[in-house]
Amino acid sequence: MKNKVFKYKTVYWISLCINLVTVSIFSFSVVNRASANAFSNFRDILFSATTFSIAVSSAVSLIFLIIKNRKAVKAFSVMLIFLLSTFTLGIVDSVLVRKDFDYDALTGNVIFLIYLITFGFLWMANRCKAVDDFRMIEIDEIGVKE
Repeated sequence: MKNKVFKYKTVYWISLCINLVTVSIFSFSVVNRASANAFSNFRDILFSATTFSIAVSSAVSLIFLIIKNRKAVKAFSVMLIFLLSTFTLGIVDSVLVRKDFDYDALTGNVIFLIYLITFGFLWMANRCKAVDDFRMIEIDEIGVKE
């Protein structure tokens, strides 16, 4: 019996693509921040730490998805929660700290759309995860020599 992470292959491939994109973008961002030595104040250190945590959690999630570990859905969910917290941190920083959230309506709609898509991926991953039915595994193993 094959290991399955999700019920549907489409969800598996979508989550794999999301992880590939996230690993590449945030790893590149970590390298750029380290090469530019962007650690001058607390805000830069905080954003660098969240960027690093997203890169690491996405890499772990990608590895779990490739080897089809049963904890891949949890790792993918943690990565998406880190991503949502980074978006929220950026909005809170621009509204409360810098006080220059003077974007137009299109920017507000795009931010809402990003939140909606990320929550949709989070819901999809948790809704479509494969359920281990141990009774079916025992039935499949009847008559198999060890």
